[in-house]
Amino acid sequence: MNMRKVMENMIFTAVILLLVARFSAVLTGSAYPLSVVSSDSMRPSLNKGDIVPWIPCSIEKVKVGDVVIYRSVHGYLMIHRVVDIRNGKLITRGDANNYTDQEGPHVPEPLIGDENLCGKAIMVGGKPLKIPLAGYFWLSIKEMVSKMATPIKWGRPQP
Repeated sequence: MNMRKVMENMIFTAVILLLVARFSAVLTGSAYPLSVVSSDSMRPSLNKGDIVPWIPCSIEKVKVGDVVIYRSVHGYLMIHRVVDIRNGKLITRGDANNYTDQEGPHVPEPLIGDENLCGKAIMVGGKPLKIPLAGYFWLSIKEMVSKMATPIKWGRPQP
């Protein structure tokens, strides 16, 4: 397959995913439900820079194996897979991680309830829909803004 055909297919897929995401946003009355994957914790299902369309939902609509979007205790949106449900609360883990978000060597997240669940990724055949690597532009801008917002440390080398 030539490069032009690959690019046409990628653009077509991106447009379809954006239309699905926009349509679901209009139906649910929520903000535009797209998230950019900002780490490699969900590899190989999702890669850093992928854009994932999702649908707002309640915990009752989530099952083990779904990829959910939730707000962490630090205020960030997280995209991880549900590995267990206990007492109506979710336990999640990135596909590439050895520990769940609620345990492990990092600061653990509390169990995910309706108060911090945003929604779940649109799944096809057990895999989340994505626009591959289309979010790298956003991640680059975010990194540039972060570097510009870093205070100057006089008398020291600057990053």
